Amino acid sequence: SSNVCLYNTYIIVRLDGRSFSKFTQEHNYDKPNDLRGVELMNVCAMAVMKDFGDIMIAYGQSDEYSFIFHRTASIFNRRSDKILSVITSIFSSHFVYSWNKYFQGKELMYPPCFDGRVLCVPTQKNVRDYLSW
Repeated sequence: SSNVCLYNTYIIVRLDGRSFSKFTQEHNYDKPNDLRGVELMNVCAMAVMKDFGDIMIAYGQSDEYSFIFHRTASIFNRRSDKILSVITSIFSSHFVYSWNKYFQGKELMYPPCFDGRVLCVPTQKNVRDYLSW
């Protein structure tokens, strides 16, 4: 099937906050980096990592988070659509669920939205290049 990640490649899932500049303005995030928001995103990433033991690293920057799976990962038979939808769902739901812990007294006016994509790369150098980009 065309949506199966090639075997023996690293699977990278990148989530990106959709219209997050607007979201952070409307929710009065501190500039340039709101520690509450950073900690909230980290908790969401940890929730994803707890569910999937095949993740070797998670890396967050700004409104993005990337998850890199081992080359031998067999999660969902390496079906990219399933991997992406489940990880996006876990991350987004934990963001909403954990909001009040990090933004006490600040109402979540609407749920955030995250889009994502799946990349498959063959070498550790490709992974390093991806992370440094």
